[in-house]
Amino acid sequence: MKMNLPVLIIKQEPIFPHSETKIEFESSHDKEILSLSETYYNNRILVVYPKDIKEENPDINDLPKIGVFCEIRMKMQMPNGKLRVLLVGIKRSVVLNYSKEDDLIEGVISNTFDYDEDEKLERAYMGSLTKMLNNYIELVPSSSNSILSSLGDITRVDELTDLICIGMNMDGRKKLSYIEELNPYTRADMLLKDMNEAIEISAIEDEIESKLSKEISDSQKEYILREKIRLIREELGDAKDKESETDSLRNKINNLGCSDKIRDDLLDEVSKYENTPQSSPEYSMIRSYLDWFLDLPWSNETVDEKDIKVVKERLNESHYALEKVKTRILEYIAVKENSNSSKSPIICLVGPPGVGKTSLAMSIAKSLNRNYTKISVGGVSDEAEIVGHRRTYIGSLPGLIIQGMKKAKSINPVFIIDEIDKMTKGINGD
Repeated sequence: MKMNLPVLIIKQEPIFPHSETKIEFESSHDKEILSLSETYYNNRILVVYPKDIKEENPDINDLPKIGVFCEIRMKMQMPNGKLRVLLVGIKRSVVLNYSKEDDLIEGVISNTFDYDEDEKLERAYMGSLTKMLNNYIELVPSSSNSILSSLGDITRVDELTDLICIGMNMDGRKKLSYIEELNPYTRADMLLKDMNEAIEISAIEDEIESKLSKEISDSQKEYILREKIRLIREELGDAKDKESETDSLRNKINNLGCSDKIRDDLLDEVSKYENTPQSSPEYSMIRSYLDWFLDLPWSNETVDEKDIKVVKERLNESHYALEKVKTRILEYIAVKENSNSSKSPIICLVGPPGVGKTSLAMSIAKSLNRNYTKISVGGVSDEAEIVGHRRTYIGSLPGLIIQGMKKAKSINPVFIIDEIDKMTKGINGD
């Protein structure tokens, strides 16, 4: 038997067959559809749920092929302008096709769905569902036992599955999967699986709570939250955060191009970091210390340009004239290349502001294919700014030299020390 019905698209909680639901409608479009249903369709309407709830005007081709045949039992105009409607779900219906005229969508439905009804199978599923439901209500704290009062009058699996779906704590998408399943025995299997899964999850949560109550005090709120995350990940089989973090640190240290002594010292620091609680002030201090060591360019080295002619051309490209200065720079570079000395030359450029001292130093780096880094020591009066603070200070940092090496990202940069003549002089020496 086929029937034409107006289509009401609902984005709230799904309406199940064998149930009553009160819904408030605000849009004039929905109110018009309800009025048409009352006038021309004997208060009957087809309720469907869009696949994408964010879509304002879904295409009729995207609407589902299963809907709920409902009756309008009550309409009440509210003082706030909304229309309160009591919708009674009658049965699931197969939608043969949709048609749209203006803003009204009409669906052609079939009210017949045949499945092999087996009396023994009915009784078996009724017993299994009732037993599982009792366990679910007893063991899952978020469940409600109000559903049990309605079980006495139900004799068919079709009705029982819908009643349980309404009472279970599940999201809207999950409930839609039950509406779209026509076969009640398949729905019963789905419910048995979902209730059993909810019971298992609840048991795991109880176990986590019991572990926490033994390990920590109620006053440590932040610690409680972190421990919950840790225990949940343990149950899921994931590695602990801190273990994976320390393993990652050890791998990075073993791959550094540093000496064995430094590597051993860093691995000792990782062991200390692993055993330090996160609430300790030393926790962030040790991590900061390790991060600085790992960020230094232990083995990253650029390849120098050894052709003096090419170096000269590049210097000339960036600076006009300054022949004496450029000649002196080329002499330093030539001597270094010929002597194969591991010591880099130190060049002091002197002159008034704006003559090109800093830019010339940057040009040297570019000519040699080296990275460059710059620090300014003008006004520095404390040696800690250059050599670094002790680790015990809060907010301690390495000195300007180490900070510059980190920025350079290579072990052989051209290192520019700016305004060295403006370092403070005092009783402690120059």
